[in-house]
Amino acid sequence: MDISVGQVDALLSGHNAAFFAEQDQLLVTGLQVSPLITVDDSGARHQGHNGDVTQIGNAWFAWFSSTSSKRRINFLELLHAGDISYGLNTHALDDLHEQGLPQEPLPRLEAQWPAGGISGAPCWEANLDALGIDSARHRRFATEGTLLGGLIDKGFSLDLVIVSDGAGQFAIPLHTNGSENDIRGYVKWRKVSGGTRSALGKQCRDTFASLKKPCRKLGIAFWGYLTDRIEQHGAIPPLPDSVRERALAAAGP
Repeated sequence: MDISVGQVDALLSGHNAAFFAEQDQLLVTGLQVSPLITVDDSGARHQGHNGDVTQIGNAWFAWFSSTSSKRRINFLELLHAGDISYGLNTHALDDLHEQGLPQEPLPRLEAQWPAGGISGAPCWEANLDALGIDSARHRRFATEGTLLGGLIDKGFSLDLVIVSDGAGQFAIPLHTNGSENDIRGYVKWRKVSGGTRSALGKQCRDTFASLKKPCRKLGIAFWGYLTDRIEQHGAIPPLPDSVRERALAAAGP
């Protein structure tokens, strides 16, 4: 049988909307039900340029997103799981003071902050323009602080708490070995393929990495999962539902 390279690529990368949606919901659910997460990053080339991939996960799930940067803003945006919002609460104000946002733009933010916060990057950029905050440095600090505030408003706890049972056994691991193990497969792919060329290729790389790892963690054969989804059997529940069940079982009665 003769088949072109382009046709093989089309078969592998086409009709993946359901997989993309499941990956998106996996992060939302994982962040909702997880008492803790660990993160890691590594290199990820795209269109011949160096970039970065960020891993977010724990014992039940792993989620990957490759971007052109690993700045603090980028990581905070990823934690919003596609629903970016900005908040100006005590935590945000503390962060703005610690980051050194000058006192001149800070009162303007506080005085004209909308009661319900700000949703979406375009609205946030428009708000900065309306307030006359033009300095790139000031805009970056303000964005970082309010992104953090938005996470707190959503119920995130960003405190590091080390809990011991009194016998030297810690309930929270004092390492990121899980994240490093999760991202190792991504590193292998980079060494073999070099990188992606199209936006769709990059999305497929992130998506199937984000689906394969949770399958292994949940005891689901990845090939069986792919067959179930492609042939639409419905025998394997959505991975976000399985992650939620695993979290409930771990929490106990």
